[in-house]
Amino acid sequence: MLDYASLLIFAVAKSFALVPLGSLQLGMSGNYSLLVKLGSNSFVSGLVIAAPIIAMMFFLNVTIGFLARLVQGINVFFESFTLRIIVGSLGIILFLPLILMMVRNQIEKMLPTLNAFFQNAAL
Repeated sequence: MLDYASLLIFAVAKSFALVPLGSLQLGMSGNYSLLVKLGSNSFVSGLVIAAPIIAMMFFLNVTIGFLARLVQGINVFFESFTLRIIVGSLGIILFLPLILMMVRNQIEKMLPTLNAFFQNAAL
């Protein structure tokens, strides 16, 4: 309905126009360390950005576990499905300013490494 697939294909085509296949060579000039640093920065950024939602869902799972032990006749699967949708949606809404701030900070930390990597890459 919104045609995101063609937008994604257009973006991939434009990325190949900017950096054609085979034109970016790592070489032996130390770009491997920059590539490893870039990968580690990306991994840490993903963990930092997802941490509030992961913690919230962990506490929800613990709460559902206690609820399942306290009330024996409750259908835990049905109730947990509804609770996860409600709490997840509210969490995203409440944590959205924090998440956007963390995304901005993590991207600002990654930009110098990206800049150094592409400056040292042989085009």
